[in-house]
Amino acid sequence: VIVNDPVYGGSGGTMSVASMHPSAGELVLHEMGHSFTDLADEYSTPYPGYPPCSDISGSSPCEANVTNQTDPGQVKWRAWFTSGNPIPTPPGTSGVGLFEGARYQSVGMYRPVDVQCEMQYLGRPFCAACREAYVKRLYAGGWGIPAGGIDLIEPGSEVPASAQPVAYPPGMALRFSADLLRPSVGTLAVEWRLDGVPLAGAVNDSYVFSQAGPTPATRTLELRVRDTSAYVAGSLPTRSRSWTIQVDTDRIWFDGFD
Repeated sequence: VIVNDPVYGGSGGTMSVASMHPSAGELVLHEMGHSFTDLADEYSTPYPGYPPCSDISGSSPCEANVTNQTDPGQVKWRAWFTSGNPIPTPPGTSGVGLFEGARYQSVGMYRPVDVQCEMQYLGRPFCAACREAYVKRLYAGGWGIPAGGIDLIEPGSEVPASAQPVAYPPGMALRFSADLLRPSVGTLAVEWRLDGVPLAGAVNDSYVFSQAGPTPATRTLELRVRDTSAYVAGSLPTRSRSWTIQVDTDRIWFDGFD
C-alpha cells in the first residue's frame, strides 16, 4: 500500500506500507522483506515489548536473518560464513559472519553482516541470508492463487496432456514435452525418468519415447525440474510431471503404417 503523503515512513506487517517519500522505493523493498519473506529488522535500537525469539530453546524460532545462537555449527546461515571470519564477528569485518546487535537488541542477538544489508540500512543489497530466505519463500508457497509456490513447469503446457493415460502403438516415436520457466539467475537441473530410472542425456524440455515391442504394457515417464540457484546453499524443491503410457498390444507401428 502506498500512502499519499511525503512524510518518511513505512511498515511491514501482513501488508507492506510505504509513503510517497523520495526513498519510497527502498522503503518498499525493506517492508516487503518483512511482509513477504518474514525477515527481522537488524537494528539494535530498543523496541520495548517486542516479542522475543530464540533459536536455542526452539520455542519461538527467530527469523531467517537474526539469531541468538553463537555455536558456529548451529548458526542457520553458517553455509554463507566468509572463510576466516571469527564467530562471533567483530564490527568492521567484511563478509558474512555473526555480528552482535539485531532485532532491537544491542547484545545477545546477531545478524549476518555488519552494515551491508537492506534490513539494516536502506540502499544496501540484501545479505546472503536474506536473499536465500526470499528464494525459499518463492518456492515454499503460501502466497497468491494458487498458493503452492513457483512451479517451474508451466501448468497445462504438457504435451501430450498428463492428466490421462497416453495410448502408445509399439514402434512409434512419441515426443513428450512441457514449457519450463527459467529464472534469470542460475540454471535448471532437468531430468527425465522412465519407470523411476534416470535417462542418460535426457536434460532438455522434451523427450522422445519409443518401444519396439508390446511389453512392458504400462510405462511411467517423469519430468523432474529443480532450480539450482546460487542464492540457496541447499536444494530447492523439485517440480515434476508424470505420464502413464499404455502400450497398445493390439497394434504394431512399422514404417509409418499400422
